[in-house]
Amino acid sequence: MRSYRPGLYRMRVFVFLIVGMVLLAGCDGGPNDPPPDRPDPPETDNAAPTADLTLDTSEVEIGTEVALDGSGSSDPDGDDLTYSWRLAAAPSGSDASLADEAGITADFTPDATGDYVVELEVSDGEENDTDDGSLEAVQAVVEITENISSDRTLTSDETYRFPNSTPIIVRETVTLTIESGTELRFAKDAGLNVSGTIRAEGTAEDSITMTATRGNRQPGWWRGVEVGQGSNVLDHVQIRYAGADRQGGKRASSVLQSSVSKHALRLTNSTIEVGKGCGLAIEGRKATLQTFSGNEFRELEKPPVCIPFAKVGIFDGSNSFPPQSVVEVFEAPIKEGIREKTKMRQLDGGVLYRITEDVTLRDTLTIEAGVQMTFAEDVQLKVFGVEPAILANGTAGRPIRMTATEGNKMPGWWQGIYLRDDFGGTLSNVIIRHGGGTSSPANITAEQVLPGLDAQGSLTVENSRIEDSGKHGIACNDASIDLTAQGNAFAGIPGKPITGCGTE
Repeated sequence: MRSYRPGLYRMRVFVFLIVGMVLLAGCDGGPNDPPPDRPDPPETDNAAPTADLTLDTSEVEIGTEVALDGSGSSDPDGDDLTYSWRLAAAPSGSDASLADEAGITADFTPDATGDYVVELEVSDGEENDTDDGSLEAVQAVVEITENISSDRTLTSDETYRFPNSTPIIVRETVTLTIESGTELRFAKDAGLNVSGTIRAEGTAEDSITMTATRGNRQPGWWRGVEVGQGSNVLDHVQIRYAGADRQGGKRASSVLQSSVSKHALRLTNSTIEVGKGCGLAIEGRKATLQTFSGNEFRELEKPPVCIPFAKVGIFDGSNSFPPQSVVEVFEAPIKEGIREKTKMRQLDGGVLYRITEDVTLRDTLTIEAGVQMTFAEDVQLKVFGVEPAILANGTAGRPIRMTATEGNKMPGWWQGIYLRDDFGGTLSNVIIRHGGGTSSPANITAEQVLPGLDAQGSLTVENSRIEDSGKHGIACNDASIDLTAQGNAFAGIPGKPITGCGTE
């Protein structure tokens, strides 16, 4: 039997305690270990930078260095940025390239005419942003600030800027020649008034351009071209952003032919677009539109053509107008009247003639099948002592229409057709509506006023529709007037279809 030894017992207990403490410490983790199940600290979100590209110009001459600045770019976190420049677009034939594509600033030199687009990308290492800018390179710029008092030629190797806020005048007896491919740019309210002669002759491949200064491409920015005396030519010319109001009560238009003297204009193969006023306006009583063909009108705030009634014969079917637009036709006062034979042709694309003022005929008016005429309030078509006065021959499939202006289709809106004293004419397959206004008894009124005339008026109305008159359909003041009426239809007539004509 072993004997009890106290010292040995105490030593064993001490060892057991030490071993237990070590084991417990291993289970609870050491002082260098992270606390169990403790979440990681949150990461801070990175905000994207903002690119800011600044160009020192929007228009520059070929061969002029363009400075590009990206120093306005920023990062909300204050991160360092890297820069990357590139030429995103350039005109055909250009070999231009950027210098220092990774710098805060860069530059390049345009070597061809046209538009250039530059792009800047900035990055903070995680996020990026882009900005871009554009400019146009032009030929050497020549400013025209004085009236043209001697013959002058504008050439295609230069761009011409008209900076004045009033038109430049081409003086009488002076010829301004503009070569194909030449570009003219006009400041606000600038323009070109030709008292002499202009010969602007481009080609299909190399047209002449007349436009607004860069950054100002809006309808009515400049006044347009006004021609007066001389034999003037606008051929293969593009006229844009014109039609600002003119002084002296003249019509706002991209091209204005205005003079009391006899002069001529040849407007051919040209484009008139994005204008505020009429595309072409003719105001001169003796003006002659020598040739008007192959032109295109588009995106105009007013009618593409505004002309006196006597000039309606200019249309030959070769010009292009916006669909459903109108040609505005104005004055032919009784004092003067139309003293030349006039022909109205059908306009393509559903284009209407809008008659805004009274018309007086003193020579024959021929109206072809398919013509559509609308009349403003109280307007009247008058015929005085002409034989024949009106030859309006439509067909069953292409009737001639004479009605109220758009949105005003009501009885008595306009005065209708008025024939007086020794007249003659034919209305065949014609639709006449909304006449018989306050001063007219019918859609068609025929009167014998002057006494002692050997010949009486005569009129044939056949296969036509006389509708929606304010009073009668056809009215005469003298039973001796020779009216032949057959195959007609009357509707919406509060009075009589035919009255006072001897044929009722």
